[in-house]
This record gives sequence, structure tokens and C-alpha cells, in this order.
Amino acid sequence: MTVFLLAAVALVGMVLAVMLKSYRPEFGVLCSLAVVLFLLFFTVGQLPAVLDFLKELQAVGGLSEQHIRILLRSLAICIAVQIAADTCNDYGQSAIAAKVELAGKVLLLITALPLLSQILSLVRSLL
Repeated sequence: MTVFLLAAVALVGMVLAVMLKSYRPEFGVLCSLAVVLFLLFFTVGQLPAVLDFLKELQAVGGLSEQHIRILLRSLAICIAVQIAADTCNDYGQSAIAAKVELAGKVLLLITALPLLSQILSLVRSLL
């Protein structure tokens, strides 16, 4: 049932944004951003179930807390970059969208550096 609510909000927001864009483009952008933020905050509200699962996985699978933190940071970076780049593309700013994606890739690499370091030391110990 929740997915239908989210789809309805997205469709109504899209129609409003398109209608507003033809009269006042700046209001179309604001409407789109409002819908995106609503959907994002609703989704963030669902995260405790995911976090509980990750804690269970950590306990059962022996994952370290550092690995879980890196996973969650990477996921947050990916979501933020995707939303920002899609919004830029929606409004014809593909150059800005490309730079946002590049910045996201660099941030992901920086976030993953501790894992890469652990992998490198593991390989060294095996050789």
C-alpha cells in the first residue's frame, strides 16, 4: 500500500511541476524539489528496519562496525549524488550533473580507502 502512496505523490508532483514550469519555471523546480525531499524523508523514515537487519548481519556474519559504516556512507553518497544529478539533468544542466557524478565517485573512493587498505594488507600477508 505504501508504494501506491509514493507513486501517487510522485505522479501528482510531476504533473504539478510540469504545469507550473510552463507558467513560472522557478516554481516548477521548487515543486520538483519538494516532491523529491518528501520522498527522501519518507524513505529515510524506513531505514530503522534496514539498520536492524545490518546489525543482525553484523552479529551473525562477523562484519566489523567499520565495514557497516562504510557501506552506509557509500549508500548515502550514491543516493545523494543520484538525486542531485537527476535533478540537474531534468532541468537541462547536464554539465553540472556530470560534475556532481564525478564528485560522487571521488567521495566513494575516499570512503572506500580503509577497505582498500585492508585488502592490500591481506594480499601482502598471503604473498
